[in-house]
Amino acid sequence: MSLDWLRCDGACFCQDVAGTEHFPTMPHRQKTPILLPDSSGLKFSSISAGESHFVAICTNGTLLGWGMNGHGQLGRPCRPEQQETLMTRLPLVLPAGFAPQEVYASGFSTFVTGTFSDRIPTLFTTGANLFGELGVGSERACWFLTEVTDMKGVRVRAIKGGLHHTLLLDASGDVWAAGRGDSGQLGLGDRVEHTSRFKRVELPEKAVSVCCSTSGNQSYVITEGGSLYSFGFNCYGQLGLKCDDGVVKIPQQAPLKSRKALLIGAGCQFAVLGATQRS
Repeated sequence: MSLDWLRCDGACFCQDVAGTEHFPTMPHRQKTPILLPDSSGLKFSSISAGESHFVAICTNGTLLGWGMNGHGQLGRPCRPEQQETLMTRLPLVLPAGFAPQEVYASGFSTFVTGTFSDRIPTLFTTGANLFGELGVGSERACWFLTEVTDMKGVRVRAIKGGLHHTLLLDASGDVWAAGRGDSGQLGLGDRVEHTSRFKRVELPEKAVSVCCSTSGNQSYVITEGGSLYSFGFNCYGQLGLKCDDGVVKIPQQAPLKSRKALLIGAGCQFAVLGATQRS
């Protein structure tokens, strides 16, 4: 796992807390942020880190990756004996004429937004896809950047990935889900156990933020009015709903009393919420 910061001048700093999974030249435990290795002369406009890979868009329009590629998350095939090989500053092959804008890494996959000359928003993805979490209409891993055709024309605001599911927030405030849903983490109710295409999650108001448990099966949505909705695995009360249900399959509003939700982060068995008092 790594923590990464993008400075306003385009420089990238990283802090790897699990050894050399992303950057082979770093010490076993990097306790303070340092300049991204192998990035001399590069400036970045978008960065993101997954479970064991790191991706970044340069200001010159190239897309680079570091770390593991055992599931195709760096956008190119590799032989079985190479799956545990650390990759250093590997360029991902972009479709001809595609200009990347934002990059999002989840556990073992990568999503890239951008446009062609027609200026229509387009989403590409690559990586692990065991339960259809890439949203491309199949459950086969993608070893090259592959277009998510169902989301053509949709302006993406954020993408978050859990263990085997993905949440997408679009610019209009709608939330979409794909992947594994047997613990309710898609928020689509009993009718969908898993889906290989993005489906819209029904919510009472528009969303401004989404979050998935980084290595689990929980999902969270913050709405325009500051309400928090959560769904998925809840055996340890990590959804914050004050209920004993082990699985919650449709979005439920968390009781925040007089507080307004601002941001949320989640691990496998817990969640942390930032909130403020309502005026």
